Amino acid sequence: MKKTLIVIIFILLRYIGFAQHPDRAIDDRIKHQVAILRKEGVDTICIYQEYCVGCEVTWNNKSDRCDYDGYYISARLYWKKNGLSYMTAKDNCFDYSTAKIMADSLWGFYFRNMNEIRKDTIRSFQYIKIENNTTKIYTSAIDHSFWQNITMIVNDDIVEKHLNDYNFEKAADIAGHHLNINYEYNRNTSSKKLELFLDSLTKSLSKRKVISRIN
Repeated sequence: MKKTLIVIIFILLRYIGFAQHPDRAIDDRIKHQVAILRKEGVDTICIYQEYCVGCEVTWNNKSDRCDYDGYYISARLYWKKNGLSYMTAKDNCFDYSTAKIMADSLWGFYFRNMNEIRKDTIRSFQYIKIENNTTKIYTSAIDHSFWQNITMIVNDDIVEKHLNDYNFEKAADIAGHHLNINYEYNRNTSSKKLELFLDSLTKSLSKRKVISRIN
């Protein structure tokens, strides 16, 4: 009879611990914006941040260059006020204008799936390997990966989700080595569906250039 042994190995573990606040500058910008919205009576806010650990960011135009500490982070803030939806953006260096948008589907999706999103746990990338007639489960991580942070604020309730693209990969490389046994589970979580929803909304609004840099 085969014995099953779970072996946890952290590969290239420089950043798997994940600092929720890798750059103080953008933290301060976001907190300031949320404080303004709260003061205006806004009680429904979504903060969507994207960044890459281990990536070098370049700019086509020198005027867009941003000297940052930690990681370059692009953040979108969505909120609902008096039945209407709005958005703005922040990064490590700049603030952006505010625009009225259509986002009823975002709020609808979140409120329909709020309980599931709150309870979701994204599993680490794991793969199975047979060694000496023993089934071993390895947990893998990498030090270069894209992350998404989602913070949903509804009244005094705050739900935070931190997603690492590597945990949603089907295999460890393009050759298909080391199949991720948690791939289907992770892809079907409500948290990932919310992230895909935000990614689509953000890209659509970016294409339409509904906001612009103001400093």
